[in-house]
Amino acid sequence: MKAYIDDIQGYAFCPIFNNLAGPPLAQPAVGSLHELFSNLMTYVFRRELEIESKTSWKSILSRWTKIFWLHHPEDDPTSQKLFNRSQVSIRKFYDWYLALPHSPLAVSFTISQQLRNHQVIAEIPVILETQDSKVVPLFFEPLIGFEGMIRSLKLRVATLLLDKSIPVSSFSNSYMSLRNSFSTFEAHPTPSFWSETEGGLLQILDSMQNRISYPNSHSCHICPRSDACKADLL
Repeated sequence: MKAYIDDIQGYAFCPIFNNLAGPPLAQPAVGSLHELFSNLMTYVFRRELEIESKTSWKSILSRWTKIFWLHHPEDDPTSQKLFNRSQVSIRKFYDWYLALPHSPLAVSFTISQQLRNHQVIAEIPVILETQDSKVVPLFFEPLIGFEGMIRSLKLRVATLLLDKSIPVSSFSNSYMSLRNSFSTFEAHPTPSFWSETEGGLLQILDSMQNRISYPNSHSCHICPRSDACKADLL
């Protein structure tokens, strides 16, 4: 069976979620600039991969200026204040980026791995290569804090799939907080991380393949498709 990570995540949330029409799973509340910031990070690492040297502060600020004003009215005082404050966060990101000892190996990478009789597919925004020939996947997901990162099925599965090909040293997630401040967290997988992630994933995949379907009542209160579900059950 072929399964994409978003479908796996939806099924884990509720086995009938993927069969309902409606919006995607709700994400934690992060800063209004998070999506634009993700675009900037992709640009920074892609450029480094192309020119084989760190992207300069001048290039980063120029790119951020372009990205920001493409999505905000230039004659709006509120937007101008937001842009001025955002430069502090972009500088914080740049300092973190400049201190990274690893170089990019791939950007916007789609990975596919066979787990038993299942083909699992996920995307990794950036993969860094360490000096000891290991890798560090970087994610830009709207996940709050360290706990949000290590509990994310999406990040755990993508990291697991990558480790099946190249040993993973660590993985990290970066985002803009509610106050649009740059935040980043890193985790080093343990043996229990790998075993729990793979074991849980295989259980989900087997259930999906066997078409086991039922409403998960524990998820109803936060489900963005609950109205469609109720209508379907009438």
